[in-house]
Amino acid sequence: MTLTTATQAALVFAALGIVGCDFREKSADVGWERTKDCAAQAAREFEAEGYKHSEKSGDFADFTNHYNPTLRVCFVQIDSTQVGVGTIHNNKQLLDAFERKDYGYYRWNTDPVKKAWEVPPTECYVLSPAGGKKMCTSAEEFDALAAVYMGNQAGATVK
Repeated sequence: MTLTTATQAALVFAALGIVGCDFREKSADVGWERTKDCAAQAAREFEAEGYKHSEKSGDFADFTNHYNPTLRVCFVQIDSTQVGVGTIHNNKQLLDAFERKDYGYYRWNTDPVKKAWEVPPTECYVLSPAGGKKMCTSAEEFDALAAVYMGNQAGATVK
């Protein structure tokens, strides 16, 4: 039995389609497993950094995590606020949850003389995927820069 070139091509494309579907399904399974592993590791890193989910005495800390499949990195962003007598400290830390590599940091403290909106952060940066440190001047700018890693804001780019 001989097959025409068109029939042979159709069979090859059909076989590739089946293999491709199988690959995509396995790829999705791997992505899901990495996402679950990332969430568990982010929780461990949150606790290893000394934080707890607590709002007693005015302190607050929480985290979000994201497995970035392009970079193959599990990111955790820890947000914390400490309220003391006459002062508030707000921090955001962006880390590789497994390697503990620092990707960004934001720190803001109240000033006894200035209004809250007049006080710039004492530290604010996110490492650029292209290399170097991208400095920022607000919590919103930090979040936009971190979104490149965390995948939570459409259209965010770091140059």
